[in-house]
Amino acid sequence: MFEIKGIFENWTLTISTLIMLKNIFLLLTFSMIFISCRDDDENIGSVASINPEEIIDTTDIVTPIGFTPLRLTKLTQRINGSIYGQSSQKFAYDDDRIIAVDAEDENKVRYEITYEDQELKEIKAFNIETKELISRDSFSHNEEGMISKIFLFEKHYSGERVSLKNIKYFYYDDSLQLSRMSFYNIFSGKIDGYNQYTWENGNVIQIDHYSHWDQLLHSFAYSYDDKINYKKDIPIFLGDPLNWSANNYIQTYWSDFLGDLLRWCWPCDFEYIYNDQGYPTFTKDIFDRHILLEYE
Repeated sequence: MFEIKGIFENWTLTISTLIMLKNIFLLLTFSMIFISCRDDDENIGSVASINPEEIIDTTDIVTPIGFTPLRLTKLTQRINGSIYGQSSQKFAYDDDRIIAVDAEDENKVRYEITYEDQELKEIKAFNIETKELISRDSFSHNEEGMISKIFLFEKHYSGERVSLKNIKYFYYDDSLQLSRMSFYNIFSGKIDGYNQYTWENGNVIQIDHYSHWDQLLHSFAYSYDDKINYKKDIPIFLGDPLNWSANNYIQTYWSDFLGDLLRWCWPCDFEYIYNDQGYPTFTKDIFDRHILLEYE
């Protein structure tokens, strides 16, 4: 139902286990979606089994202020802490805005980022070696400057032209906080499903996943640290609203009403090491992926 892609999906497991692990991994972390558009520009609730008071740290969460924002320059991932299977992303800036990201793994992809009137316009992905356009995300904004739609263009196999596959619709409440995101499938011509978001202290504390017929499928609850979320405002991470949170999530619980998730951990804990400015320099997830972060 939810088509998610990430840069780092390198697991050598049995097929059945891989599928189950991938489902929970995608739903827990929402790995960044890098999808894009056509080259010719013509196409352009509450959950009964979750008690937030029991699982969410209600301590006031205050994002550090008064620091000069650091620029993320490199993100390096290692599986089980080993250099084998290592991949990285390097960030290039024009003044204080990210204009390109080079993903150095077996695919060697460059993401070129453009803006219009101070708003994010699109993210194009190219194969560094062949210069071939792989994908493009096109962004629309509402009158308040919030993301209202993302047009997701991609191709499913080599030789296919990049074309529109899906659209994400974003809906906000009266306080301009995201309340819902819907997934529109171009092929089927209908909404595949939607997510509902609950916020507290600038963080997403619960995400409910619904089918297109309004059946609750999964629900996730998150607790946070009081440090700066390194993914916030980074263009390539904006496709997943969980990354809009002010702080870094450190623990999550979930309820599986569909029965398709493997309880790999419950709760699931995420580890961080921070620098003096409150930015993470090291993270470790439930699959023992180590991520090293560099700033300037």
